Amino acid sequence: MFAAAHAVLASATETSDIPGFPARFATFTTQLVEIAALEARQANPLSYQIALRNEALTAMINATLALTGAALSFADAHGLETLAVKLRVAPADFDRARLAQKPTLAKHLLTEVKLVAAQPGDHGLTPAKLEHAEQLIEAATALVVASRTTVAAKRAATENLVAAFRATQTVLENQLDPLLVPLADTHPEFYARYRAVREIVTRPATRETTAAAGEQPTLATPATTPALTTDKQAA
Repeated sequence: MFAAAHAVLASATETSDIPGFPARFATFTTQLVEIAALEARQANPLSYQIALRNEALTAMINATLALTGAALSFADAHGLETLAVKLRVAPADFDRARLAQKPTLAKHLLTEVKLVAAQPGDHGLTPAKLEHAEQLIEAATALVVASRTTVAAKRAATENLVAAFRATQTVLENQLDPLLVPLADTHPEFYARYRAVREIVTRPATRETTAAAGEQPTLATPATTPALTTDKQAA
């Protein structure tokens, strides 16, 4: 309904003599831009980010366990009992850790591995392997934070959409509708068309209408206002 009302008013010449209309219409347009931005944020795909995050965590865990195993073997063989105790970990330790704690655990283990790497001997803990492990930990940490940020942004967008819809409805009812009442006498056909698109028709939800509801229409815009087109992804 918002998009349809915007399209009718954007192309109308009948409103040209109404004082205050351009400013009220600009407010209405701004509200629709905000709704479009919130819907785009709400529809931001999360599954791809989760897949990347899980892949990065798996690579990080595998590399960390490989280095830890080599360090534990060396520490145990050379009587470095204090280090050996700290290096005794298993895949299950990562499984039990919370999502945000997995990179932290890997960082802690890598710190102990570096102590073993500083020892002379055949541990095989080269600087290149340690640097690679650090890069994997950094990548996994960044993706864990990104996925959490996306979830929070989607939740906030959903909550803010409710307020944005109410604010837009208020602009229509309290600012635009009263200004257009005189057009019922001066331009009855246009006013009837405007009132027709302002009607909200409630129909039973179906598979087709539900799918159609996910599409964001293009907002028609007058020459004085930049074109507004929303590319809404499927949630």
